[in-house]
Amino acid sequence: MPEDLCGCVKFSDGKYDLSSLLADSGLFAESIDDFLAMFDREVFDKIICCGGTSNVVSGALAYKLRKGVLSADAITTENLPAGTRVIVVADVLTSGERARSFVQSLMDRSVNVVRLGFMAEISEFGARKNKVLRKYPFEALVVL
Repeated sequence: MPEDLCGCVKFSDGKYDLSSLLADSGLFAESIDDFLAMFDREVFDKIICCGGTSNVVSGALAYKLRKGVLSADAITTENLPAGTRVIVVADVLTSGERARSFVQSLMDRSVNVVRLGFMAEISEFGARKNKVLRKYPFEALVVL
């Protein structure tokens, strides 16, 4: 991942902002290519995006990979039947609790979560250290 991405994650009032990543066409293209490499060996049916910047990234990935994409808040049994293999794309990994809860809700529906991909991981929140997501393969483009 380009070093420049670290500068694209800005914090204010405890919130993150990846909008400068989207605004830089070259950096955005590099990020999409790196995300593609994250999933290039995975066999899956659909991409699930978790809001924010992940909607834009997921759309670009879906186009490049010729896969369907669903927003996490628009999942139904009709558009995501049991047995579907998915990757989950999200903005930022902090503690991992929300991601784990979401993945568990998919698994409760008999959806197979193949991998999770995050734009950025904020290591001070300890998702890796606490092994919150130890059951699920995941990667982040940049770890801060």
